[in-house]
Amino acid sequence: MFPSLESKNEDIMWWILLPASCILLAVLFMYYLDWRERKLLLLGGKRWDVVVVGGGAAGLTASLSASESGQSVLLLDASSVGGTTARSGGGVWIPDNHFKREAGGTETESSFLEYVRQSKGDSLTPIESRRASSFFRHAKEAISFLVERGVRMEMPSNVSGPGRESNLAYVRSKGLSDSLASTFCDYSLVGNSSGVGRTLHPEPSLYGILAQLPQTLREISILTLLRYTPYVLSSKYSKQGNGADLVSQLSSIVKAKENVTILERTRVMSVEREAGGWILHALEGKIRSRKVIVSCGGAGADGSRASSSISFPVRSSCSDPSARGDLLGAGGSLSKPSAWLKQTWTEKDENEYTLGGALGIWFIAGSSSFVVDKRGKRFVNEHKAYPLRAKAQIEEARSEVVFYICDEFTRRRYASLRATGGVLPETPLCGGSEPEWMHKSNTWEELLDNAKQSLLKHVPGANADSFVSELRRTREAWDSNSSKGEDPHFGRGSTENLVWPYIHPDDASSSNPSVRPFLTEGPYYCVALSVAVLDTVGEIYTDERWRALDPHKRVLPGLCAAGNSAVPILDKAVYLSGGFTLGHAICSGFLAGRSGEEEEEV
Repeated sequence: MFPSLESKNEDIMWWILLPASCILLAVLFMYYLDWRERKLLLLGGKRWDVVVVGGGAAGLTASLSASESGQSVLLLDASSVGGTTARSGGGVWIPDNHFKREAGGTETESSFLEYVRQSKGDSLTPIESRRASSFFRHAKEAISFLVERGVRMEMPSNVSGPGRESNLAYVRSKGLSDSLASTFCDYSLVGNSSGVGRTLHPEPSLYGILAQLPQTLREISILTLLRYTPYVLSSKYSKQGNGADLVSQLSSIVKAKENVTILERTRVMSVEREAGGWILHALEGKIRSRKVIVSCGGAGADGSRASSSISFPVRSSCSDPSARGDLLGAGGSLSKPSAWLKQTWTEKDENEYTLGGALGIWFIAGSSSFVVDKRGKRFVNEHKAYPLRAKAQIEEARSEVVFYICDEFTRRRYASLRATGGVLPETPLCGGSEPEWMHKSNTWEELLDNAKQSLLKHVPGANADSFVSELRRTREAWDSNSSKGEDPHFGRGSTENLVWPYIHPDDASSSNPSVRPFLTEGPYYCVALSVAVLDTVGEIYTDERWRALDPHKRVLPGLCAAGNSAVPILDKAVYLSGGFTLGHAICSGFLAGRSGEEEEEV
């Protein structure tokens, strides 16, 4: 007799259920082992010498620094080691670093302090002066410390074309070595006597490329990626590592330390003092330590807290989704949160906090383009870097939404992987329709009407008619001045403000590649932009050793902060240049890890 169809089906079910059950039991067993490890480590009554909360660049550096003296170190992270650092470009801003000195660059502490004062726009308070001096003297020590222990860093020399010519004019005017003209230049050169060669990058690896590929594909189509991959691979930019590379190198060195234990998926909700140390309250229970270093970032992924830190509506953040400011004012410390700023699209769904941010608008490319506020007026040099544009938006224009305007020349020539992070998306596949949020108009009059409707939608009560009249005058003034290669209002393209580093060949021969009159015929484009943040900073107020201070500005023994959890040199977030976030993270982590070992002043 042949087996029935029903019995065959039962056999098939067993062949499916048996492997599935085994897999489920294996997963449950792994979770049990993980729970048991946590129970033994966290609730076993052990008192740690140092507990570091947060595993980005600051926390990893702090753990390595603290471990050098033989102390027992526990590194905790709410998600996985890397945090926002792993999502970043990986630039590390270190004044007077040894790579720069080897290339003939020189700096003095007094010139550096003058640049910090210029960037702040006011004199420094005594504590700000001490922090700035400490950063100048110890950031280079911190990066040398990491390099000596195996972190592979370099000073990229990948600036070419008009950008290099601008750098060359600058370095010669300051008496610096011509070899520095191909290195990264600071975002601001005003009052800056040595603004080249400070930005370092980790060496690139296949891991770094693969780690950031999902984030890249979220903003760039496969078609565009394939189209520009040969250019990227042949350019010097493919030889520049990113934040994932830095995390990979740092974490492997820290994990090799026998006196450092790393626990991921462990969230610390609060910290309180006890006799001779601190108690950390995690979801798994209490952890005791002689010293705590808070380096878990700010509250960038919490929309309301990010907005309150700058008293301005914030649309999104590029910080890790776990950065929610859990330890704001930890242990009774003084809290003065502010935020690193950027801009983002207003009408793109992908900018919600649940995504942990997107690539975002880092630079604005394109010669025939400008940005206006809710009055229809330009308010900034559009080719300045993201923190400076966003700062101008909230402090000078006071405009919740601003409008990027461009013509077809900029749309087609600058919307590419070469301008990643720009306002415009790639060209649609097979001539498909433009996204709705990038308002396309066939004529200038139609653009004026579309911009007016966008203004009324996002800024209720705005004077739309005045906006249109002013935008019309802005276009006329732009065309007149740019036809002569000038921008008398904001100096776009001047040496002091730099040029956009990606220049299309059609613009390269112009006297000022950054400016071009609009085409007389459409189409034209209008994109609404809002304020976003990288993360909040200053969750814990610190001194020049990055020791936490209480509301009376007294040192809280055994409590330190580093990275975005701490005040970034100045009491308010002032972005000194590209890579400053990671430069500050590494320096503060290095000093926080050493704090308490020595009593002499930093």
